[in-house]
Amino acid sequence: MPRLVPQHLKALSTIQQQPKRITTSVLRIIMLDIAGKGNGEIAEMEGVTEAHISTIRNSPLYMQQKATEWER
Repeated sequence: MPRLVPQHLKALSTIQQQPKRITTSVLRIIMLDIAGKGNGEIAEMEGVTEAHISTIRNSPLYMQQKATEWER
């Protein structure tokens, strides 16, 4: 289980890479996450690095939107 770091303790560079709004790309990542895909699989499908997927998946905006999508 990865260690969850509070937002105020994250590096500024990490915070700057987090999504500022929900895009279709972020929604696709959420759906793939809910479907059980891992960072590696999602990164390959989206054409980005695993680290970038991890940054997105650990952002507050992503977690809030994922909880909303999960309830649907």
